[in-house]
Amino acid sequence: MALSENLKQIRLEKGLTQEQLAESVGISRQAISLYEMGIRLPDMITGDRIAETLETTSRELIRGESSRTKQKNLEN
Repeated sequence: MALSENLKQIRLEKGLTQEQLAESVGISRQAISLYEMGIRLPDMITGDRIAETLETTSRELIRGESSRTKQKNLEN
């Protein structure tokens, strides 16, 4: 999955609206929307803030890899 899909999926799993995530990160809701639509990409600092707010890693946001995913792959 692309960052846009991963961002939206993780945000929804955390039960956050675009507005809530944007406020926590210190950016506009429109910026989150553009990231989720794949129109824009966050800069590295913003990406790190988003990952921290979502209690995940930049790697998981970008590549969709997490310790949960890796563990599932090892079990199969």
